Amino acid sequence: MAGEGTAALVQALDVLVKVGRGLLEDAEKQVAEGSLHDFVSNKIRFLFGMMGAGAAFLNSLSVKNMSEAEDLWKNSFQDSGVREQVEEFLSLEVEWDNFLERLDSGLQTSDELLAAVPSVQSLSADMHLTSARSGEDVTLGHYFGQGKNLLLVLIRHFG
Repeated sequence: MAGEGTAALVQALDVLVKVGRGLLEDAEKQVAEGSLHDFVSNKIRFLFGMMGAGAAFLNSLSVKNMSEAEDLWKNSFQDSGVREQVEEFLSLEVEWDNFLERLDSGLQTSDELLAAVPSVQSLSADMHLTSARSGEDVTLGHYFGQGKNLLLVLIRHFG
């Protein structure tokens, strides 16, 4: 990836980092202004913007997954712009991890605590969910049989 391709990679990483950092700053502000439970119940849906930013990042590079994106930047790592943006991206990743760990800690949840709960092998179509896009109450069955691929993200919430 030379010249033009390297510039596209730098630009894609720059956009992803800026969007991710903006979303993180907004999330931290929302948590600071209210309760953690209020944040999880009512304001967490704006974090889905990070999923959209990640998808736009992958699409802009014409790759299918993060491993392919990493291969691109490994091949262009000699470029100082690529190195700088990758370092920014990795730093942002650590910042997000720290934020989510603080959120878990504040809500008194953790992977260890949740691992002690038996996992579910299947979910009922009657399970009630809240759509992150619209905020409306739906059932899991609402998403069945639509004839399209669907990424369903289930976020644990103990309220």
